[in-house]
Amino acid sequence: MPKRLGRRPLPPPSLPPPSPRPAPPVELPPRTPAYIYVVRRSSVAEIITVAVLIAVLLLLGVGLMLWAVRSDLAFGPTPTPTRTSAPPLSATPDFRATRLAEDILTQTAYQSALLGTRTPTPPPLATPGAPGHLLPPDLAATATLTPTPITVMLPGIAVYGPTPESSETPPPSALATPTPIIVVLPIGISISALPTPAEEVFVPPTETPAEIPTETPAVLLPPAELPTFTPEPPTPTPLPPTPSPTPLPPPTATGQPYLVTSLRAFVRNENTTVRLGPSVVYTATGTLAANSEVQLLGRTPSGEWVYACCVDNRPGWVRQAYARPRDNGLPPGAPQGTNGNDVRWLGVQPVTTGLLPLPTPTPIPPGDYPLWRYTRDAQGRLPQLPQPSVSLAWPAPAQASQSLISPAIVTGASVVVASADHHLYSFDRINGNQRWRNNLGRPIRQAPAVLDGEIFVADDTGRLIALADRGNESVQIWNTGAGLPAVTSFSVYSDTLFVGVGQDGSYQLLAVDRDNGAILRTFPITGSPLRYPAVGDQLVYAAAGVIVALDVLNYEIVWRRDDLTNISAGPVYSSPGVRGMAELYIVDGNNRLFCLDANTGAELWNYDNGEAASGLAVNDRFVFVSGNGYVKAITRDTVQQAWRAATAGLVMGGAWVDNEHVLALTQGGTLHFMDAAGGGALGGAIVPSSVGGAGAVSEAWIYVPGTDGNLYGLRAAQ
Repeated sequence: MPKRLGRRPLPPPSLPPPSPRPAPPVELPPRTPAYIYVVRRSSVAEIITVAVLIAVLLLLGVGLMLWAVRSDLAFGPTPTPTRTSAPPLSATPDFRATRLAEDILTQTAYQSALLGTRTPTPPPLATPGAPGHLLPPDLAATATLTPTPITVMLPGIAVYGPTPESSETPPPSALATPTPIIVVLPIGISISALPTPAEEVFVPPTETPAEIPTETPAVLLPPAELPTFTPEPPTPTPLPPTPSPTPLPPPTATGQPYLVTSLRAFVRNENTTVRLGPSVVYTATGTLAANSEVQLLGRTPSGEWVYACCVDNRPGWVRQAYARPRDNGLPPGAPQGTNGNDVRWLGVQPVTTGLLPLPTPTPIPPGDYPLWRYTRDAQGRLPQLPQPSVSLAWPAPAQASQSLISPAIVTGASVVVASADHHLYSFDRINGNQRWRNNLGRPIRQAPAVLDGEIFVADDTGRLIALADRGNESVQIWNTGAGLPAVTSFSVYSDTLFVGVGQDGSYQLLAVDRDNGAILRTFPITGSPLRYPAVGDQLVYAAAGVIVALDVLNYEIVWRRDDLTNISAGPVYSSPGVRGMAELYIVDGNNRLFCLDANTGAELWNYDNGEAASGLAVNDRFVFVSGNGYVKAITRDTVQQAWRAATAGLVMGGAWVDNEHVLALTQGGTLHFMDAAGGGALGGAIVPSSVGGAGAVSEAWIYVPGTDGNLYGLRAAQ
């Protein structure tokens, strides 16, 4: 390209010589200076240099176009208005703001697609399928941003959107970390819209605001300082003078159970009702006179009902307690030592086709601990206890404003426990964070109970309350006045709740409708304080000054033992039993352990415990008796003490057991793990507080309510 040279003005032209006659002076207009350009020819090297620069620019342009096409920037997708799924909206006078937010989300997704950006996926939940479980802080996933920030022009708006895998937006409490969106301010500064502590999740206000627990350092004794437990050697204890039936015989030589086609039996009561099916809900087909003879042809699995012949030449169902086998000899080939009058030798009789089936217990979800002793039979037996090595798992314990005074239960994501401040608390069972609290206005000393996600509590003034757990709050369903303070927690049969109330030696067992709180039936019982009502097949057992077996549906008294008084431990139900089809265990005021036939009330054996007992538990081989300073194991077949181990104080509520281990929590805050077969110490732990109520066991976790207002979560080593 020719270069432009320097330019300079030319001198003005010279004037002609003056004429002889002087002329008047003429004033000329000023002249504009003229410029000229002198062009120099460019050299060959300069031309080549320019050509190379042009070629480089062209190649660079082509490369940029190819990159734009590959990156989907040249031709972006056509935006399609798609409504973003959102949680159900509460009723508001004007929903235009909600629609505006949906449009903003759509445009945000479109701009991100233009830029080829992937939305980071939120980290997974700590426990799948259980909303509200959050990862501990040290396990929470952190979103990683690319070096080049996304440019989304949303002035002052940060939105937490749905996960890419689901078309529905999960509730805020279910996300460990919200999905980040990059917001570019007008001045071009890129920031990550991660929430600050004040803007993490919007939580609707509960009845009373949640309090943030203070950082209280957890205290654990080092292994060397843990209490050592040396089981006392088994002490041979002579059997009591009361004669006991012989143990069950082994199977026959062929390995088949011993069965008979029928048993001779005699009716105990006048006008004993015979029914179409094995329950009071089925139609009555006739009656039997007292002392009349019948033939028993079959039984239910628990043996509570037997199939008897005949009324008007037709067989029907009657309770075994009302038609007891008698005078049955042994056929040839029967196993040695067999009791010929035992209904277990009858086959299980199918129920007539077409009859409405009876309700069966709902399986307990994994990790739940819904009742005071885990199951309605009060056995204290879990599928599997945690491993013996446990330690405090939360950075700080969950905290209430005053002492925790009730046993704990576990339901879904929550550990529920009551405090002396009259509040019922729900804490997250994984990290101990408070989920909600509800001021019920009065002390609650009995364990809450859970049925199908609803929480039932009974307070010290006689109010029975049902609550619905809504995740971040609880809502009252019904409230019933019983008139007397609660002395037991709730047990359950189908849709009926059983709870004990009373004071000063006068008590009542109430049957309550779980749907509306109506009191369906009342049974008065006197004497020592009423114990937790254990529920068997179709009987509920009330134990106080005496022990009574009542039908769960109509409160008919099936059997009663007035000679067993001032029950201090139990009742505990177990079926199948060892000596009987179903067995019931209690300890009376004379410190004697009784095993009764749960279907008839007949005594199977008794054993002198020799010391006061406050709790019982049962596994396949043993009955575990506990009290102040001890746990001992009594064999269910030979009725001998297998072992006794000392504990550091009163065992709260009774031991927890499976077939391999025993776990006991004492009032002083010590956990003892023992071998179920021999009583040897397997480990232990101590919480830095005395205990306000029985704890709860949830898979690898143990929850202990402290009198210092803290709930302690301990977890077994993985």
